[in-house]
This record gives sequence, C-alpha cells and structure tokens, in this order.
Amino acid sequence: MEDFTNIADRIRQIVDNKEITVNKFSNSVGVSNSYFNKLFKNKGAIGSDKIEKILRAYPDISPKWLVVGEGKMLKKEEEKTLFVKKEGVSTKNTDIPYFELNTEAGMPSPFGGVAIEAIQNPTEFYNLSHEFGNDNVFITNVWGDSMSPKYESGDRIICKLIRELSFVQWGRTYLLDTEQGILVKNIEPYEKDEVFYLCVSENKQYKPFRLHKEEIRNVALIIGVVRREG
Repeated sequence: MEDFTNIADRIRQIVDNKEITVNKFSNSVGVSNSYFNKLFKNKGAIGSDKIEKILRAYPDISPKWLVVGEGKMLKKEEEKTLFVKKEGVSTKNTDIPYFELNTEAGMPSPFGGVAIEAIQNPTEFYNLSHEFGNDNVFITNVWGDSMSPKYESGDRIICKLIRELSFVQWGRTYLLDTEQGILVKNIEPYEKDEVFYLCVSENKQYKPFRLHKEEIRNVALIIGVVRREG
C-alpha cells in the first residue's frame, strides 16, 4: 500500500509512533529542534543527510516507507535480499515488468519521461507488486562482477525510479542512467566538490570514481533482487 503523505508528515508519524516530543526526536537524530519544527510547518523537502540520520537512529523504520511512502512504517523483520524462484511468466497488469536495458555507451535515455512500462516491450512479468508496488517499479538484469558479492552477474534487480535526486541516500545502491550508459553502483558524497557523486563498487578490484550530477539522466533505487536458486 502506498502512503501519499508528504515526507514531513511521515517523519511526524515516527515521532507520534515513538510517543516522544519533537525535541527528544531531534536530539536522538542529531538535528536541531527548530529544523523539524520548520519542516512540519512548511511541509518542505528534507536533505538526504537528514534521512540517513533518522534511519540510523531508528533502524526499525522502513527506508522505503520513509523515502517514497510505500509499505509499512515499521519493518516486520530485518530486511533481507529477496530470493525468488522463477516458475513461469505472469501477464497481470499489476505485475512488475522485466526489461533488458541496452548498456551501449551514449545510448538515448531508455526512460525518456514516459511511463516505465513503455521503455520497451517487457519480456517477462513478476508477481511481486504486493511487496514492492508497481508505480515506476521495474526489474532489469545485472551485468559483470563489479557489484559482487551483493549482486552477481545474472541477478535481476528490482528498481524504483526516483524523480528527485535530492532523495538519494548515501551508501544505498542505485541504477544510474548516464550519458555513458547504465551503471549499478553505491552512491557516496564526493567531498572535494558537491557537483559530483562518488560511485563505489562492492568488488574492491574496481576503484571508486566520481560522476558529475549533470551526467545523470535518471536514477532508480534498487529495492530488491530476484536470484535463481541453485
């Protein structure tokens, strides 16, 4: 189920759920009390650094619910990588489409401002919308070993298209649609110049590299993985 409230409202729900004051919540997160009072009043945007602090202070809060308003506020259990054994193709309109995205350098953007279902004709569907939703959610494949062991070549990643780069969370894994092709990397701040992101691989044989924010055409948060067993 999707929660269409503003992120400021969802943070307020956390405060109410914990049965604490805004002042105590602010202290636990390490952010000034006036910041949250202003946020609750104006219903404004919140920086990704503040989101990270909230999730660190309250690890029982679902990141997906906090950032995009989907699912439940509290994690039912420790988040785990999803393993799904494929047993057939479903064609329900509510199911999540699978696309094989072209990674050729300099390719036109596969997203192009259209609905995610119109990127290209999906070859398969996965009946996982009850877990991840289906609004701008899609599945594609992982190539190579740069993100091993977190994501192995051949894994299929479940991605949520993000409309606002301001919601990027440091240390999370993203699919980046860039002028050079599509990348799957962990994103960290580039401390020397804020116009860049630092792209980090799980495989330490691959060195981190910087990527200019203007080179990113679209970004999708990786929210799960479909992996064949055996």
